[in-house]
Amino acid sequence: MRAHLPADLREAMPPPSGASTMASLVEVVPAAMLLLDPADLSVVAGNAEACRLLAPGGAELATAWLRVLAANQGARLAQLLRGGSAGCFEATLQPSGAPAIEAQLRARIAPVEDRPLLAVTIEDITGRKQSLAAQLAAEQDRALLLRELDHRVRNLFAVIAGLVTFSARGASNPQAMRATLLGRIDALARAHDLVRPALAGATPPGTADSTRHCTSLHMLVEALLAPFRIGGDVPRLTIEGEDVPIGGLAAPPLALALHELATNAVRHGALAEAGGRLTLRWVLDEPTGQLHLTWQEAAPGGHEAPAASPGVGQRLVTTCAQQLGGDASFNWRADGLLVSMAIPLERLLG
Repeated sequence: MRAHLPADLREAMPPPSGASTMASLVEVVPAAMLLLDPADLSVVAGNAEACRLLAPGGAELATAWLRVLAANQGARLAQLLRGGSAGCFEATLQPSGAPAIEAQLRARIAPVEDRPLLAVTIEDITGRKQSLAAQLAAEQDRALLLRELDHRVRNLFAVIAGLVTFSARGASNPQAMRATLLGRIDALARAHDLVRPALAGATPPGTADSTRHCTSLHMLVEALLAPFRIGGDVPRLTIEGEDVPIGGLAAPPLALALHELATNAVRHGALAEAGGRLTLRWVLDEPTGQLHLTWQEAAPGGHEAPAASPGVGQRLVTTCAQQLGGDASFNWRADGLLVSMAIPLERLLG
């Protein structure tokens, strides 16, 4: 059943004109709405929301709309008219005296007072697009973190498998293997403790510096050699060299190599004797882009004669250096072992 206004109310209302009809039509629409002349796309009528969106500074709506048309949106609306009676597209609009906004425009030919007009609604989707962009960036970060985690877990499995193999080859019994293996794993844990703050998000994942400057060579050496320091009037350990930043990928193999050398020094080398000395020194060779590190032991009673073939410790140190793109050489001198390592600086920072 159709509802009708009371007769007295109908008589009290003024007869609608074309202008008032169009103004009333657009004002009841909650979104920003314009009625345009299809011939030149000029504004016939617009509601308060359109004024707020396109002319927030109090500028005339028609003038503000001309700015929108001048920014290539007029051509896109004209194309919609040629292609059919309705259409939708997204565009960047520059309101008068306000920052640019991302908007969705919907246009449709509508007869108003027997006159075909182009009805255009404008929705500000700036916040929505920013939210979608932030969501996409977060998803990309999560995917990158998952790939990085997968890579590190696979590397960890490979390292542990290698350590078990190395430790088993040189162990005389299960107890000796256990002690050796735990010591090597502890060295990895010490290195991880130093690089963990950076890997945990000190820098955004995927950026150029996300794995750089996690720790320094001095910090790594001090942490690894602290258990081997023995009190006394004469220091047994001497550490010399410019502090060098170390990345998260370089710290574990370098830690393993240094731990292996220190363990062997305690068992067979300079640190096994009361008067033994150890000097760890490194220098930066900037022209060649190399870090040259020397591990020099001085044992009063001399050094054990090397085996005919490289031992487990020597192979482990050499392998760690090769993982960093470098090499290691061993020289058993009369007063003690001298190990020289050369590592590319770019790999050390990686």
